[in-house]
Amino acid sequence: MLRRGRSRTALAAAAALLPLTGAVEVTAALALLPLATAFEVTEVKVLASQLLPVGYNLRDGQTLSELSACRFVDTDTALFVDDKGALVEADVVLDPFEINPIRRTALQPSADSEGIAIERDGTVLVSTEAHQHKGSELSVIEVDPITGSVLGAPFAPPQDAITRVLDNKGFEALTLASGRALGLDDQTYVATTPEYALNGDDETHHDVYAWSLDEGSLTNPPLPSSTISYTASVLDGTPLGVVEFEALAASLLVLERTFQTTNTIRLYEAAVSDGVFDKKLLIEWDVNGMRTGDGKTISSLAVDNYEGMCLCPDIHGSERRLILVNDDNDNMDQIGTQFVLLALATGSDTVIDSNRGYASFRLFLIVVAIGSSIAVCCAGIRYEVRRRKTPHISGDPGVMLSNLRFDADLVIPPRLTVPARSMARVPKKKGYEKIGRQESGEREPAMV
Repeated sequence: MLRRGRSRTALAAAAALLPLTGAVEVTAALALLPLATAFEVTEVKVLASQLLPVGYNLRDGQTLSELSACRFVDTDTALFVDDKGALVEADVVLDPFEINPIRRTALQPSADSEGIAIERDGTVLVSTEAHQHKGSELSVIEVDPITGSVLGAPFAPPQDAITRVLDNKGFEALTLASGRALGLDDQTYVATTPEYALNGDDETHHDVYAWSLDEGSLTNPPLPSSTISYTASVLDGTPLGVVEFEALAASLLVLERTFQTTNTIRLYEAAVSDGVFDKKLLIEWDVNGMRTGDGKTISSLAVDNYEGMCLCPDIHGSERRLILVNDDNDNMDQIGTQFVLLALATGSDTVIDSNRGYASFRLFLIVVAIGSSIAVCCAGIRYEVRRRKTPHISGDPGVMLSNLRFDADLVIPPRLTVPARSMARVPKKKGYEKIGRQESGEREPAMV
């Protein structure tokens, strides 16, 4: 195992003992595989906001309320979920910023829906809470976005979580994330966690459950393949709830919230280090305004019960756009439904001095580079020795070629090859053509 304390200098010194070709290869490998990994977000700015009143009517005549999560369908359409058990489709324009909710489709049967994720093939996943009053169970369900029909639960929560989860404190957060963002292998994962600690756990402890997306099954739903530890922040001795995840390339955005007389909202960037999440505060938002992690005020917008967020598909230079949305609880004492557009500047200025779960993989590549260089050197030495031992042959080339014989037993037949076929699920055709066109076309991985 590659240890944290081992420096590039020591490895470079070892490489210097190899022949020149090997040293070059190893040095290149080290340059491409930094032993410390950077947080991605370096700055947060507020670009715009939009406020809709409590009781706002959609185009289809239904009422907008209690939004809890969102994901983009394409560059100008988003799907939200509300706590009453429904999907809400909306048109989105970023400049000038405007969100226009169009229609609401109730889930059948109803559930306390909290989080949403959309796969590349258009499959819509929704996370739910265990809520006795609403008859809802702790689950990650698959939903038909046209009819709202619940098709089943392709991912099974651990029985321990089902047993110990607090009522109305279940799977608020849901995202699709690359293995890199979770400190895992090179797959796409479904990730969620309970809003608050399970009964009997330390009150700030969260188990982040991760399922391999490819293993999802409506007939035989798998248990989580990995569990990563996350620690929630505390305010005046009370832990904040984890209400939303959104995945960047190598980390997660985590939204934490208190829901009391006044709200406090904290947005973190979290990255896995040695099997647990390290995190960096990006913004804190309370009655005194919105501030960056270093205390700089960036907005005086009124704080409210924010529990949803989604990254916009377009990348604006080195910036990503992020939309925050609040749950108005259909309460006239709250501000209404507010959408806030943020700009996240991305870079690699801030560094975690650890290996984020990739030490073994980096070690593997370094060993491969060293081994390859040794093999190349040995092959070169053997070739040179044989060349010097081989006598020089002179004569008529035509005569020499005419005397060549081929032994039939030594003729190797061409290899028959059959291309490997992916075992991935066949894309579902649900009539909702826009869903699945994520992150600017066909860039990999496509996740929302």
